Amino acid sequence: MEAINIRFKMLRKACKKNQTEWGKILGIKASGVSDIESGRRNVTEQHIIMLSNWKEQHINIDWLRNGGPEKDMFKTDFEIDDLSDYCA
Repeated sequence: MEAINIRFKMLRKACKKNQTEWGKILGIKASGVSDIESGRRNVTEQHIIMLSNWKEQHINIDWLRNGGPEKDMFKTDFEIDDLSDYCA
């Protein structure tokens, strides 16, 4: 199984979402989420885009793609504020 699939599942659990709720965020069914988490299916760029656009949480996409300490799963307030300065 790909490491990104493991991080994908860790992220879902950290966001306190079940597979059905997570699937709605990603535009897939709960069975698709299950397939990703079990390694039968890969995380796609489209899944990553959907998570990066999710307004409820500020996902650190670099962490999802490449790993790192679990504490880096979400963007810090500083990173969020820093990005908004450039978007004005």
